[in-house]
This record gives sequence, structure tokens and C-alpha cells, in this order.
Amino acid sequence: MTRFWITQEQAVHFIIDCIEKMKGGEIFVPKIPSMKIIDLAQAIAPQSK
Repeated sequence: MTRFWITQEQAVHFIIDCIEKMKGGEIFVPKIPSMKIIDLAQAIAPQSK
């Protein structure tokens, strides 16, 4: 399972940029980093299985 990570500030900038560029009917998808849940768990607790 993968999760995507975006800060509140990044989200606000993305929305403002989209509002300025939109003409109607577009779908905007941000390029944001992702991480698998298992990788996150291993980073938080590397000794766990």
C-alpha cells in the first residue's frame, strides 16, 4: 500500500497555481513524493518485523 505526502503549504501553492491556469474541465494531479507503508514502518522501527 502506498501513501502520498504533501505539506499544507505545498497543497495551497498547488491549488493557487491550478486556479490561475484552469479554463474549465481540467484535471490537475500534483507530482508529490510517495512511500510504501512498509518502508515507513521500517524507518520508524527498524528492529520490528
